Amino acid sequence: MATLTDANVLLPEPILLGVGMGYPLLCEETWEDMSGGKYGENVLRIVKKYPRGGVDCEYQLYVCDCGRWENDTKKTISESGEQEHGKKHIFYHLCPVCRRRMRAVPPSKAKLVCPKCGEPMTDFFPEIRWD
Repeated sequence: MATLTDANVLLPEPILLGVGMGYPLLCEETWEDMSGGKYGENVLRIVKKYPRGGVDCEYQLYVCDCGRWENDTKKTISESGEQEHGKKHIFYHLCPVCRRRMRAVPPSKAKLVCPKCGEPMTDFFPEIRWD
């Protein structure tokens, strides 16, 4: 899975738009990873500064100008611990191929290219997790 500062090359995977009932656990695990330094010094500094903060782990589709795309969680830190209120720290996803910043794109507006053959993808179905 791509990190916020050191993305790895990914294989194609389903586009997930929901975490389902596992959302609280995923957020807790991600916060622990952030607190342990997995996402770099910048993230660790913010987590230490706001120990009562929280992280948004909803899945999002990210697309790069070079054509690479990936599906990952947002990892947006909220200082207050509530995603609806308080200041937020948004961390950008970097392309694993060209290292440029990727854009968050709704799947309905995405123009995806197959990472294997380079041809435009005409049929793909986002997967939504409902528990």
